[in-house]
Amino acid sequence: MAKLTLFSLIGILSFDFLSSFYHWYDAVLWLDIPMHLIGGMWVALLFVYLFEKYLLKLEQVHFFKSLILTLGFVALIGILWEFYEYLSDVYIYKIHPLNLVFNPKNYPDTLSDIVNDLIGGTAVLSLIYLLRKSKKAFPENTVNQASG
Repeated sequence: MAKLTLFSLIGILSFDFLSSFYHWYDAVLWLDIPMHLIGGMWVALLFVYLFEKYLLKLEQVHFFKSLILTLGFVALIGILWEFYEYLSDVYIYKIHPLNLVFNPKNYPDTLSDIVNDLIGGTAVLSLIYLLRKSKKAFPENTVNQASG
């Protein structure tokens, strides 16, 4: 899981850099939606990796408790990312801070970005639980024994 987490981070950051550099976010207005979904998925994957490495196996915690912990982490990182976007708008793209803070168009975008982060995080955690549950229900040895 560590390699998957690292390589997916490199891919996400590379695509984000290219999208910013070539102004794809301005050209394709909905492009930030899948990016935030994927970002939320990545943050949830990172949380599960760190949680299992340093605390407990995910299966030892009830799904809803792990969902709340995971989404809390995803929300924290999502909010920090929104601060990063704000600071890059001010210091890199030279947009006046008051235009960003007092522009009502920014509020729904920021909120939808965080909601998309949370949807991506929920999807990954649910997928991990379902895949692990299906492996317990259908272990590889029983499938091989039945066919052999």
